[in-house]
Amino acid sequence: MMTIEDIKDMLYKKATAVFPGMPVYKDKHPTYKKKHVPERIVVNVLGMTNTPWSKGYANVNIFVPYDPNVNYPAPNSARLNEIQKIAEKAFFKGYFEYEGHKGTYTIDELSTEEDPETDSFFVNVRLFFKVANFKFR
Repeated sequence: MMTIEDIKDMLYKKATAVFPGMPVYKDKHPTYKKKHVPERIVVNVLGMTNTPWSKGYANVNIFVPYDPNVNYPAPNSARLNEIQKIAEKAFFKGYFEYEGHKGTYTIDELSTEEDPETDSFFVNVRLFFKVANFKFR
Protein backbone atom coordinates (compact mmCIF):
# COMPACT_ATOMS: atom_id res chain seq x y z
CA MET A 1 0.00 0.00 0.00
CA MET A 2 1.26 3.47 -0.87
CA THR A 3 1.07 5.84 2.11
CA ILE A 4 0.60 9.58 2.40
CA GLU A 5 4.28 9.86 3.38
CA ASP A 6 5.27 7.98 0.19
CA ILE A 7 3.35 10.53 -1.88
CA LYS A 8 4.96 13.43 0.00
CA ASP A 9 8.40 11.88 -0.66
CA MET A 10 7.60 11.51 -4.35
CA LEU A 11 6.34 15.11 -4.63
CA TYR A 12 9.36 16.37 -2.66
CA LYS A 13 11.71 14.73 -5.17
CA LYS A 14 9.69 15.99 -8.15
CA ALA A 15 9.55 19.58 -6.82
CA THR A 16 13.30 19.53 -6.10
CA ALA A 17 13.96 18.42 -9.70
CA VAL A 18 11.54 20.93 -11.27
CA PHE A 19 12.75 23.91 -9.20
CA PRO A 20 16.45 23.21 -8.46
CA GLY A 21 17.92 25.35 -5.71
CA MET A 22 14.53 26.27 -4.21
CA PRO A 23 14.06 24.76 -0.72
CA VAL A 24 11.27 22.19 -0.46
CA TYR A 25 9.49 21.30 2.78
CA LYS A 26 6.89 18.74 3.75
CA ASP A 27 3.70 19.98 5.45
CA LYS A 28 4.97 23.45 6.51
CA HIS A 29 7.91 25.79 6.16
CA PRO A 30 10.00 27.45 8.88
CA THR A 31 9.15 30.93 10.12
CA TYR A 32 10.90 33.87 8.47
CA LYS A 33 11.77 37.42 9.47
CA LYS A 34 10.10 40.16 7.46
CA LYS A 35 12.20 41.32 4.49
CA HIS A 36 14.12 38.01 4.58
CA VAL A 37 11.53 35.74 3.01
CA PRO A 38 12.89 33.37 0.34
CA GLU A 39 11.08 31.53 -2.41
CA ARG A 40 10.19 28.06 -1.16
CA ILE A 41 7.93 25.08 -1.80
CA VAL A 42 5.69 23.20 0.62
CA VAL A 43 4.15 19.84 -0.32
CA ASN A 44 1.32 18.24 1.61
CA VAL A 45 -1.25 15.49 1.14
CA LEU A 46 -4.86 16.09 2.11
CA GLY A 47 -5.74 12.42 2.56
CA MET A 48 -6.26 9.20 0.63
CA THR A 49 -8.99 6.59 0.51
CA ASN A 50 -7.96 3.11 1.65
CA THR A 51 -9.33 1.06 -1.23
CA PRO A 52 -7.73 -1.05 -3.97
CA TRP A 53 -7.68 2.14 -6.10
CA SER A 54 -6.85 4.82 -3.53
CA LYS A 55 -7.77 8.36 -4.47
CA GLY A 56 -6.81 11.63 -2.85
CA TYR A 57 -5.47 15.14 -3.17
CA ALA A 58 -2.10 16.76 -2.62
CA ASN A 59 -0.80 20.32 -2.84
CA VAL A 60 2.44 21.69 -4.17
CA ASN A 61 2.55 25.30 -2.92
CA ILE A 62 5.27 27.50 -4.43
CA PHE A 63 5.79 30.67 -2.39
CA VAL A 64 7.10 33.95 -3.84
CA PRO A 65 7.83 36.98 -1.60
CA TYR A 66 5.97 40.25 -2.15
CA ASP A 67 7.23 42.43 -4.99
CA PRO A 68 10.19 44.37 -3.50
CA ASN A 69 9.68 47.25 -5.98
CA VAL A 70 6.30 48.24 -4.53
CA ASN A 71 5.67 49.97 -1.18
CA TYR A 72 2.67 47.83 -0.24
CA PRO A 73 1.95 44.07 -0.13
CA ALA A 74 1.76 43.32 -3.83
CA PRO A 75 2.30 40.08 -5.71
CA ASN A 76 5.41 39.66 -7.80
CA SER A 77 3.17 38.93 -10.79
CA ALA A 78 5.93 38.30 -13.31
CA ARG A 79 7.60 35.68 -11.10
CA LEU A 80 4.28 34.06 -10.11
CA ASN A 81 3.35 33.79 -13.79
CA GLU A 82 6.71 32.20 -14.63
CA ILE A 83 6.40 29.69 -11.77
CA GLN A 84 2.81 28.84 -12.67
CA LYS A 85 3.79 28.03 -16.26
CA ILE A 86 6.67 25.80 -15.12
CA ALA A 87 4.46 24.04 -12.53
CA GLU A 88 1.60 23.54 -14.96
CA LYS A 89 3.89 21.90 -17.49
CA ALA A 90 5.72 19.75 -14.91
CA PHE A 91 2.67 18.57 -12.95
CA PHE A 92 -0.03 18.57 -15.65
CA LYS A 93 -0.26 14.80 -15.78
CA GLY A 94 2.04 12.14 -14.41
CA TYR A 95 2.39 8.40 -14.24
CA PHE A 96 4.54 6.85 -11.54
CA GLU A 97 5.65 3.59 -10.03
CA TYR A 98 6.63 3.44 -6.38
CA GLU A 99 7.69 0.19 -4.70
CA GLY A 100 5.63 -1.85 -7.16
CA HIS A 101 2.53 0.34 -6.96
CA LYS A 102 1.45 2.30 -10.02
CA GLY A 103 -0.58 5.45 -10.15
CA THR A 104 -1.41 8.70 -11.86
CA TYR A 105 -1.86 12.31 -10.91
CA THR A 106 -3.36 15.27 -12.72
CA ILE A 107 -3.79 18.92 -11.86
CA ASP A 108 -7.19 19.36 -10.25
CA GLU A 109 -6.85 23.09 -9.69
CA LEU A 110 -4.25 25.82 -10.18
CA SER A 111 -4.58 29.07 -8.24
CA THR A 112 -2.63 31.98 -6.80
CA GLU A 113 -3.24 32.92 -3.18
CA GLU A 114 -1.81 35.33 -0.62
CA ASP A 115 -0.03 34.29 2.59
CA PRO A 116 0.20 37.56 4.56
CA GLU A 117 1.88 35.84 7.52
CA THR A 118 5.00 35.33 5.40
CA ASP A 119 4.76 38.39 3.12
CA SER A 120 4.21 36.10 0.16
CA PHE A 121 1.85 34.95 -2.53
CA PHE A 122 1.93 31.34 -3.67
CA VAL A 123 0.97 29.22 -6.61
CA ASN A 124 -1.17 26.33 -5.35
CA VAL A 125 -0.98 23.26 -7.57
CA ARG A 126 -3.69 20.91 -6.32
CA LEU A 127 -3.18 17.38 -7.61
CA PHE A 128 -5.66 14.52 -7.82
CA PHE A 129 -3.98 11.13 -7.21
CA LYS A 130 -5.15 7.65 -8.10
CA VAL A 131 -2.95 4.80 -6.84
CA ALA A 132 -3.24 1.05 -7.36
CA ASN A 133 -2.83 -0.49 -3.91
CA PHE A 134 -2.17 -3.89 -5.35
CA LYS A 135 0.76 -5.26 -7.30
CA PHE A 136 0.55 -5.78 -11.03
CA ARG A 137 1.94 -9.10 -12.22
